[in-house]
Order: sequence, then structure tokens, then C-alpha cells
Amino acid sequence: VAFSPKFVPGLTLTIDRFEIKLSDIINTVGRQTKANQCYDTVERLFCEDLVRDTNPNVPGANYVLTSVNDQLINVASLRIKGIDFEARYGFPIANGQANVGIIGTIYDKAKQVALPGQPAIDLLGFAGGPTSDQGFVKFTANSNIGWTGDNGFGFNYNIRYIGKTKNSPFATAPVTIGDRFYHNARFSVRVEDRYQFFFGVDNIANSQPPLFPSSTSGTQALDTVPAYYDIFGRSFYAGFKVSY
Repeated sequence: VAFSPKFVPGLTLTIDRFEIKLSDIINTVGRQTKANQCYDTVERLFCEDLVRDTNPNVPGANYVLTSVNDQLINVASLRIKGIDFEARYGFPIANGQANVGIIGTIYDKAKQVALPGQPAIDLLGFAGGPTSDQGFVKFTANSNIGWTGDNGFGFNYNIRYIGKTKNSPFATAPVTIGDRFYHNARFSVRVEDRYQFFFGVDNIANSQPPLFPSSTSGTQALDTVPAYYDIFGRSFYAGFKVSY
């Protein structure tokens, strides 16, 4: 739903409710789940994927579980609900055009069934879920303040927000991760309507990514979740564009 009130020219408000249902998602069942299914079900599911061999640490044993084969199959299902919102306002000021905006997402449901018949896994409020989606932080947002002058100069200031969350629904004792703000700025100058030079800095405050417990699902074998948090620290860039 989009709304542009006539009493505030240049203001646009948008809000969308979304619900996504996916079935037969390509995913792994999980080695521990396969082992459990082999031992705990009458059908002895996935027993063919359990590899047994001798183990030098167990003298005389020749049927020791050494590994579990896992592969990608069409098996999982996922249900997600939430709200996307956006507000933008543009207005002339100081011999130029200013633009202010914010866009964000609020999740209120995120559940996955890794294997039909298994209980649903609640991924809501976790930054590190399965490695395929890396969780669903309840609230994230981006805001921008920009100005483009008639003289060719431009400026944009961006704030990216990641709400408070937890590390993983699969962790024995989930760890609470505090919220994060990232501040970024970009400057530009246009010459003769064809050339634009720009430079900027990301993560101005040099905010460090939060530390996740090692081997937490969703961290992709790292100690944080790069899908959400900046792992490079403060960085600078510059370049130019040519229009034809």
C-alpha cells in the first residue's frame, strides 16, 4: 500500500504485508538428524548414509560410526511473515534537492521444517539460523539523508540498523547479540553533466562485528554472520562515472 498525502508534497509512505510459503526446498537434512532418524524410527530412515568402519581408538571394534553422508535434496519447508515499510520525503533547499528516507523490515514469523514429520524450527529473532538463510533478525532498517546541489555537488549520509537478536536456535545456550548501527557517507561532484567524481567512507565508527560462538550454525564456519554484520571495519573508496 502506497500513500502520498497531498498536504505534504514530496512525501511517500509505503507499507506491505508479506507471507511466503515454500515447500520442497533444496536443503540438507543434517547429519545429526539422519543419525537420529536411523536409530529412532521404525523405517530406519537414512541408515544407508551412516558410514561405519574400524576405529584405532576402540581396539577390536569394526562397526564404529565414523561419518554420516549428507546431500542436498528437495525436503525442507519454510514459512515467513512480516512487514516491509518505507518513507521518503523530497524537498528543495539551499539551491538543491534534499531527500530523506527510511526503509525497514519487521519479521513476526519464520519457521522451518527440515524434514517432513519433524517439529518446526523457530528461526525468528536469530541472526544465525541454517547456513542457507542465516536467520531472521526481527527488525532491520536503512535510513538516508541526501542532498544534490544545482552546482553539481552531492552528499549522502546512511545509517544501517540491525536489531537485537540471538546467535542460533540450534545453540545449547543461545547468546544475546546487541543491536548495531553502521554509519556511512558519500560525496560527489559532477562536471559538465557527463562526469561525476565520488568518494566515501563506510562504517565510519569502525564498529566491529559481534563475536558468535565458534561452529554456530549460520556463521558459515566464521565467528560472526557476514550477511548482517560488517567484517571489514572502516573502509574508503573513490571513483568516477562517465555518462554518454
